[in-house]
Amino acid sequence: SIHSHLISLSVGLEKSGFNPFNSSVAGKTCINDEGPFAFLIKSVAVSVAGRNHNYTEVPEFVQDIAGSLLGENYQQLVYRFQAATSPFVVSFVAKSKGNEVSQAFLYLKLLEGGVAEVEAGAAANIFYNGLGSAVSASRIVAVDRL
Repeated sequence: SIHSHLISLSVGLEKSGFNPFNSSVAGKTCINDEGPFAFLIKSVAVSVAGRNHNYTEVPEFVQDIAGSLLGENYQQLVYRFQAATSPFVVSFVAKSKGNEVSQAFLYLKLLEGGVAEVEAGAAANIFYNGLGSAVSASRIVAVDRL
């Protein structure tokens, strides 16, 4: 649905040059490579300190699709997407799939040792990967507009 929405938003925009996100797209072999992803620590999700991408500004897959539709002119479509949407933080529950609990303890230990919240959260690197499965409404506990 996002792809269809971006196609409709791209009407009147011209493609120019190559997709700057070709390596990002090429590295994704299936829908399971698109998450949905989430950070366990909210401050990490809404901060770009030490991060390569600001997911609250624009989802990575929006840039990937915009690049394939418009090449180097992708930013024009990203601006249209941003004007038509609002960023939210969606909090939900999910079962642990690996080391989330031990990483949460590391996060708490770092906080106790005086490390700032964002840096501690980034160091713990706790995230969720939905592996292509949407988060059901029954698992959502809060939705906060940024």
